[in-house]
Amino acid sequence: MENVCCLPERHLNELNIHLQGKDVLVPDLLASVKAFECKLRLCEHYLNYNKFTHFARLAELRPTPAACRRYAAALSELRGEFERRFKDVRACEKEFKLFSAPFDVDSVDVADDLQLELIECSESHRAKFALLSQMKFWHSLSASCAFLALVREALRLASLFWSTYSCEQLFSRMKLTKNKTRAHLTDAHLQDVLLLASSSIKPDIDSLSASKNNQPSH
Repeated sequence: MENVCCLPERHLNELNIHLQGKDVLVPDLLASVKAFECKLRLCEHYLNYNKFTHFARLAELRPTPAACRRYAAALSELRGEFERRFKDVRACEKEFKLFSAPFDVDSVDVADDLQLELIECSESHRAKFALLSQMKFWHSLSASCAFLALVREALRLASLFWSTYSCEQLFSRMKLTKNKTRAHLTDAHLQDVLLLASSSIKPDIDSLSASKNNQPSH
């Protein structure tokens, strides 16, 4: 019972949901993982000193100091597992910063073909970055056909891990579409239905209707 109360299950569930969310960029994912690791480290600290600041249910059970040390060791092991599993992602943290906070990156820390563009972009677009979301900022640079190497690198970073969510979403929509009441669903029809179900484009029904010639009844 004490073990169940000790584990930061709520925080772990929140992290799991966030990692599977829509339109979450890889820098945001890594930031969430690092924040969770900090929470684990804080919980370890309190448990090692037999304090229950973030464990209200555990405080009611009044575990012994030895038990608290065991719980702290379990959290330390969990944190170590996170560090091990996200080691490869953490190694790319400097690259992620180029996307999420480009003007906080020293030009000497980026690839040679990006250095001059980063300096020029920092001087001319710093204020614009503060007003737009990350994706909108890079999209605006892409639309202007400026800083091509920098934009290409940013889009590469933005596309990381997005395919996982897209595939899972599409598969779920397909399962909902192909049910026993649609036994005669053709491949072409399924493709059309999935395209509509997975698209985020909202059609302007009024404009589409106005562009059609009304056929009066006879």
